[in-house]
Amino acid sequence: MDAVSGLCLGCFRTLDEIARWAATDDTARALILAAVASRRPALPGEPAALPPAPHR
Repeated sequence: MDAVSGLCLGCFRTLDEIARWAATDDTARALILAAVASRRPALPGEPAALPPAPHR
């Protein structure tokens, strides 16, 4: 976890988002992933955001 942003450095989600992920529906997951995409480039030293993997 990044001490400044409070985001996981691997998935760029907050602890709350990680904790509720398993119980989250597809619509809410899409919103979280959209937020993740906007967060990725915000942390110094991180590569540009990658496109989301295809949903199966």
